[in-house]
Amino acid sequence: MKFAIVILTYNQIEQTVDCIKSIQAVKTREFPDKQIFVVHNGSDPAVVADLRHRYPRFHHVVLNENESFAAGANAGIRAAFSLQPWVLFLTQDTTLVHFPKGPPFEPCLAAVKIYKRKVEVMNSMGGACDLDMAKHYYCTKADHFWNSFENAILQPYVPRTAFWIHQQAFEKVNGFDETIGSIWEDVDLSIRLREDGEMLQLDEATEVIHHRKGFSRRDPFMTRFLYNRNRFWVSRRKLRNRGQSIMFEFGIFNEWFWLWLGTLLKKPKEASLIWKAYRASFKRPLDPPNLALEVPEKLKPAAEAKPAEAEKPETKKETRASEKKSDKKSDPKDKVEKKKVEVAPAEATGATASTGATLTATEKEERTKTKA
Repeated sequence: MKFAIVILTYNQIEQTVDCIKSIQAVKTREFPDKQIFVVHNGSDPAVVADLRHRYPRFHHVVLNENESFAAGANAGIRAAFSLQPWVLFLTQDTTLVHFPKGPPFEPCLAAVKIYKRKVEVMNSMGGACDLDMAKHYYCTKADHFWNSFENAILQPYVPRTAFWIHQQAFEKVNGFDETIGSIWEDVDLSIRLREDGEMLQLDEATEVIHHRKGFSRRDPFMTRFLYNRNRFWVSRRKLRNRGQSIMFEFGIFNEWFWLWLGTLLKKPKEASLIWKAYRASFKRPLDPPNLALEVPEKLKPAAEAKPAEAEKPETKKETRASEKKSDKKSDPKDKVEKKKVEVAPAEATGATASTGATLTATEKEERTKTKA
């Protein structure tokens, strides 16, 4: 079977184990363990060590810091492409209903059937987005997804919870845009692929249950600020490239105003986040960054490549410590501070546990500013 499975995880052992058990329960003998990649997206070292011990035959891709969903997904998918041309991507709070017979026939990005906790309730069969209003929706029927291809207003997109992706499609646009971070990065990827002539598909044969144990919808910074900033930014960038920016600004201002007014009346403290999100969406770069970075043909698992040591910047404290040869013991305070930077608990950062996504350094600064 010419595909690999990538599981994106962040500090949730039980969810990750449940996901892996669902794969092992239904996978065939022809699918070896070495084709399963677990991406530790900034997880605590103890969590990484535990999962390594439980599943020594898997490839473990370890990221020193949780930069975002986009960064974690890109790292895992690129590593898996060193073995296979197809990847079935799963977030840690999903379980496979049955093992897929194989990926779609042609290179593409493909949505799958995603159920809500119970198989009887459909969560999504792909999605559709309205860039004029900066909104996206889940399609609960296959016809809804296919009809969005011919709709003058809606455009299809593939939700990030679980999907198929081929190496050709991924490398053509260099994966997820990591400057977006988390939320709406899946809409952006789908649109860029279609603009570059790649296909979006729906694979109804692959079925997944989404247990929805991700970030708390009660976190105003995630739901009011990040969500609105990113949807305004992505929509503005896409429509500007098509010469529709003037009509968009009128429509999005109307959308934003009524959202802000409704929040002001119901939750006055959160209204300022919506205003700041609207302003911040103008400050984000409209032109996508140059993502065509040089990537090795064979990406080694983190255990072999040891990216944490290679990418670890030398701090002033470490420089002074190296100059003082007589001082053999490092200051314990330095270790505590470093751990706080590299591994942040989900509750403190507002991380999306299901996607392995947390706030980037820039977003952490913005959270602080929004509280001011």
